[in-house]
Order: sequence, then C-alpha cells, then structure tokens
Amino acid sequence: MAEMANDPDSECFEILKNGVPLGVKEPPLKSPGIWPTKEELKGESPSDGALEDSKGRGNYTSAELHAEDIRKTFLEERDMDMVVGPLTAQQAAEVCGCGIPELCPGPMAAIDEGDKIRTIYDGSWGGANAHIQANTEERTTAPTVMDCLHGIHWLQASQQEAGRKKLPYAHWDWPKQDDQWMLLKADVTKAHRRVKIQSPEWRYQVAKLGDEWWINKVGAYGMASAQLYWGRLASALLRLLYHVYPMVDWGFVFVDDFCWLLRKSLAGPLTGAILLFLVAFGCPLSWKKTAIGLYFLTPGWVSS
Repeated sequence: MAEMANDPDSECFEILKNGVPLGVKEPPLKSPGIWPTKEELKGESPSDGALEDSKGRGNYTSAELHAEDIRKTFLEERDMDMVVGPLTAQQAAEVCGCGIPELCPGPMAAIDEGDKIRTIYDGSWGGANAHIQANTEERTTAPTVMDCLHGIHWLQASQQEAGRKKLPYAHWDWPKQDDQWMLLKADVTKAHRRVKIQSPEWRYQVAKLGDEWWINKVGAYGMASAQLYWGRLASALLRLLYHVYPMVDWGFVFVDDFCWLLRKSLAGPLTGAILLFLVAFGCPLSWKKTAIGLYFLTPGWVSS
C-alpha cells in the first residue's frame, strides 16, 4: 500500500519486520530523509570522540518498590514475544551470545500513573545512550505551533495551485469560514516496544529484578534509538492515512499519541474510518485514552 502511494519510506515496514540495530555497536538505520540530520538542525557533526564501554547499573528505588508490578508486566510481554525470562545470569549471557561480565543491565524506574505502573528503562546511566547518540546522524522532531501555521498555509497554497491548473478534482478543499474543527486523539499501547531489536545488541538492554534476568528483544522507552524507530513507523502510518483519507486536515504524533484535526462536518465518519484503519493494520490502541472534542477555532483565525 505504501508503494502504491509512492511513499518515500515504503521499505520501513519490511525493515522493521526483520529487526533493527540498537545503535550501540553500529549506527542506527538512517531514514530516507524522514528525519533531518543533526547538522541540518543545529550544525552538529556526528561525534567521533572516545566513549567509555557500556556497563550495567542497579535499579532505582522506585523499581525495587514496584518490583512485582514490573515482573507482572514482563510476564505479559513474554507472551507477546517482547522479552525473554526469567533467566539466570548464565542463561541470559547465552541468549545474548556474550559472557556474563558483558551483560549491561540498565537501571529501571517505576512511575505510578494511577491506573498503571509505567516501567522506565534508563539507557543513559550504563553509557549505551551515549554510544547510540554518537552513532546517530539524524534527530527526531516534534510539531510546534509554527509547524501548524506553516502547514495550513501550505495546504491553502496547494489548493490554489490545483485551481490554477484546473484539475478535474482536488484531494483537499480549503475549509469554509464557518467550519469548526474537532480534535481526535488516540494512544498507541507499548508503542516503542513494537520495534524488534537485532539480537547482537540485546545485552545492552537487559533488565535485572532481584536474581532474575530479563532480556528486552524490542525497543525500550529510555533507549536513545527507541523514538527514532517508532517515530519513523508512526509517520509512515500518518502518511498512509493522508493517502487514504485526503480530507483529513492535519495529523500529529506526540511520542506515542496520535492527534488529528478534523472538520466538524466530517468528524463522525472520519473518526470511525481512521480508528478502523489503524485496527485493521494491527496498530494497538488504548481505547480508554481515545477521545474527541471540539476545538474552538474556526479557519478564519488563520487570515487574522
């Protein structure tokens, strides 16, 4: 479908299916221009300085307090083929293809969010993130207010260009002055853990709970390359949605949340269509966090 849409990153889905490098020993995969390079953004050049070898570190106090909750999460994720465990140190080393001293357990923390305990894996303390950041040429971005303004003006210019060329139809129509927008929000569960990591670098994101060792086979929120890969997948899904539903005014991704700006007159059917599209593609949504509400701005504010 992405190939039919001439998507610039149509290979993303096949690449992720086979797994990606974490980025500690070899550079993370570079996107085909989806993310800007560090040099383009801030004039930064890739780091070539010497870095200390990655090493393990003990968990934070919060992880010790919520050890049972974290273990329960690991057991659930084991059934989803995201982790391997519980293991002894020797077993973990054998699975990772290294010696016990080469295992680098990252310090874990636990945040009580009320309805759940969120596990955070800190890839910075062990030194893994420093290597990933030094090996990474690109930097992920997040939308800002100015991006929204530029985007709306670009869409308006695109519509005017279509009118000048007298195209038989237009994929996108500039909203009427009295239109209102609805904001649709959808949360993806375990978003960063939907990306497979290649086995040679599993040892840099193992976890230790008491005497138990757990091996993360997928991305971990807190590792420097996790957002790089998940964001690339999320942006590919957004572009597919634009292709299938060109009447969507604007879409955003904020970490693991999708957000769409929809016209009130189309919001009902479009909401159902977007959510069904994501479900059909296997995108795991948190239904309790799905919401839609009226955004009290009309297109007239743009010209003002």
